[in-house]
Amino acid sequence: MMKSTFQAALLLGASLVMADELKFAKCELTELDNSGEGITGTIMFMQKEGRAMRALGLLDMNGAIVPDNEGAHCPMERRAIDITAGGSDGTCLAEGASLYVLNGGHAVFKDDQQAVVAVAANHAGAAEGAEEPGLFGDSSVLGHSVSLYQDNDAGMLVEACCTITEITDDMQYWDEYSVLRLEIEDLHDERRASRDNEGV
Repeated sequence: MMKSTFQAALLLGASLVMADELKFAKCELTELDNSGEGITGTIMFMQKEGRAMRALGLLDMNGAIVPDNEGAHCPMERRAIDITAGGSDGTCLAEGASLYVLNGGHAVFKDDQQAVVAVAANHAGAAEGAEEPGLFGDSSVLGHSVSLYQDNDAGMLVEACCTITEITDDMQYWDEYSVLRLEIEDLHDERRASRDNEGV
């Protein structure tokens, strides 16, 4: 009996350690003014301690695409996007320092008015060898904000933003992540079908 109890305690301890090694977070983007573009979106974050933080998101812009690649067959609009110091909702217009870039520093809205964010976060001009951004320790992005700018220049005004908040319920995270992942997969399927139909 004691042996069984001891084994059960070991298994419980191992599961708790495993749970503690993972952190989850979420950021729900909304526009800051009445521009009429209605920018919204969700970005999910996950990190296993000691590994790179991952981000997956889908952004929507209910507005006309302003191409930055004139003459290209498929119109698209690039917007600068990063993680900015500070974070309370509604304060993202404050001139907080850009901490880390997301998605290579740009969200690319295509003619379906949607943009996918699906890469690890990287430093925005940090010194070589500096600690990478994450959800753990001093480099934690929790409480900071994701900022989406008016155009391709991060020096311009922030159009939409959100605060990165931790999700402590892992089941909640995986449920929401699964829905988001399916939405992105459907979007990719629609884009592939559109390219096939138009011969792009």
